[in-house]
Amino acid sequence: PSLKIFSKDGIYDWMYHRGNNSKGTIYHNINQLSPGHYMKCTVDELLLKKYYDLTDCLESVPEYKDIPGELDFLLNNAVRKRLISDVPVGLQLSGGVDSSIIANYIIISFHSVFSILNPLGFLFQNQL
Repeated sequence: PSLKIFSKDGIYDWMYHRGNNSKGTIYHNINQLSPGHYMKCTVDELLLKKYYDLTDCLESVPEYKDIPGELDFLLNNAVRKRLISDVPVGLQLSGGVDSSIIANYIIISFHSVFSILNPLGFLFQNQL
């Protein structure tokens, strides 16, 4: 294929950002659809239509002072709901914030928690 069909800016975005951060693509004159949109093509017309808008789902924006309590309530309920089990449940920690937060809610909810440390774990990753 001819190199003229490729967009230098699109290729740069794709390589630098590991994907496109703009509406463009790696090809000239070919764009991505915006989030929450679809395209309908017929012989007579090209229709771009928005099918989802997050602002339509928001009944009201909570006060800033209410957000931490609401987040705590939602996370606690989400973790408890997913830990309903008749056998012991484990959690593999990645060391990131998300798994640490989940571990915290498990400790708060169940009080009976154990951990296993594999000091050689990094050696096994390359053997898969």
